[in-house]
Order: sequence, then C-alpha cells, then structure tokens
Amino acid sequence: MKFKGKIDLWFWLIMLFGNALILLALLDTSSIIVGLVTAFIYNIVFLPLVIRNYVEVTDENLTIVMGFSKVKIPLSEIIEVYRTHNPVSSMAASVDRIMIQAKNTQVMCAVVDKEGFFAYLKEKNPMIQIPEKGEKAKTSKLGKLGIGFSLVIMAVCAVMLFTGNVEVEYGDESFEIKATYWYDKEIAYDDVESIEFRDEKISGARTGGWGSMRLLLGDFNNKEFGNYLRYTYNHCDAGVILIVKNKEIVVSGKDVESTYEIYKELTERCGM
Repeated sequence: MKFKGKIDLWFWLIMLFGNALILLALLDTSSIIVGLVTAFIYNIVFLPLVIRNYVEVTDENLTIVMGFSKVKIPLSEIIEVYRTHNPVSSMAASVDRIMIQAKNTQVMCAVVDKEGFFAYLKEKNPMIQIPEKGEKAKTSKLGKLGIGFSLVIMAVCAVMLFTGNVEVEYGDESFEIKATYWYDKEIAYDDVESIEFRDEKISGARTGGWGSMRLLLGDFNNKEFGNYLRYTYNHCDAGVILIVKNKEIVVSGKDVESTYEIYKELTERCGM
C-alpha cells in the first residue's frame, strides 16, 4: 500500500525562492544559455522530490521514495516508529515527520495520512512499537530551535530579496554612494573624468557583489566597459555612467527621473 508524501508550504517556498533567484540571474546575465541550464539543473533536482514522494508498505518491506532516492527496510527489522519534528535533513519535505527506528538504521519520512500509515504498519507487523500521540515527546529543544532558526533565515532572505536602497550623499569635496547590503564608496569630485546620462538599461553580468529583485550592486562586466562597478536599482531603465580614474561606475536612482537628478547634481558639482 502506498502513502502519499507530505509536503509543507516552506518546501514549496524554497522551490519558488530558488527559481526567483534564477529568474533574476537570467535578467542580469549576458549568457541566456547559462541561465537556462542553471534553471534546468535546479528544477531537475527539486521537481522529482515533489512528484515522486511516497512511502510503500508491503508484506515484507517498507520503502521510502523521494525523488531519485529510495530506502528499503525489512518490516521484520523495524523496532519502533514515532512522531517527530526533528529538522535534520532527511527524506521528508515536511517537519511533521515520522522516525523509523530499525535494527541497523534509522530514517525519517513524512506522509499525509499518518494515522493510516501507523495502523497499516501495525497490521503488517504487530511487534512494531508505535507510541500514542503525545505519549513520547521526541522533539528536543534543540530541534525546535533548529526549526525556528530555519524559518528566521528564510524570512531574512525573503526580506533581503525585495528591500534595500542606493543613495548618493553630496559633500563639499566628494560624494558618497551608499548601498544596502554592499560597501559604500566615496569619490572626490576632482577624480571624476566624465559623466554620462543614459536613458536605457545598462547591461552587465555580475561577477561579484549582490543581486536581488530590487538591487544590482558590485562588480559587473559587459562588452562596452569590460569590468565595471555598479550601484543600481534592478528595474530602473536609466543610469549615470561615471569614469573615475579610468574605471566605469554606473549609478541609478529608483526610476528615470531620480537617476537624472543624480546626473544633474553631479554634473554641477564636478563642473562639467
């Protein structure tokens, strides 16, 4: 008899989060082929985990199948099965898990019909110990902390993906480009060799730095500039191109209008 594997919302969110990052990379790369290959590899790993996810119990064996992985345990070797929320990596896409303790191994799984699974397993092998719900607490404080920590990390990553700002602060002798999640850069007005406003998205593949749905920061490369530095908003279709000591630096505001204001202010302060 087959029991469908249980899949928590957090597992789907991880899949969607990964695909969102890959989509961002596709928008931010000069090689569409590399991006598509990355998307294919990512999904060929994750999709089987949700498509091929079940536990099968026969007269002789218990078989856990998740993606391309399969674990088979003879029913005669199973000592105990019990409920757990242990967050340790396992063959389960849910933290509502079942620990299977056998003579020589132990493995976790997760099924939708947990009570039905317990009853059928007991029917096949009455010697298996199955504590009643709440009788045996198997979730340690460390396990609970692990779950909480994982959820916090996911929340932080989600926030970072959609937040952050780029700001230009003007001083008497220099200006400073400040960016969330990346280092700030101070530039003397006298070091600026040229300033250009471009009313179009400036291409580039990130070679180092930070990229999200909101910001593109750090070291980039394209055919026009070669290696250059970037402090821009992801969806702004404009940029200010500065040449500072023979190196291009691209800056933008949140939109075309605010980017043009940066251009006007720098042009005036640099005397160009």
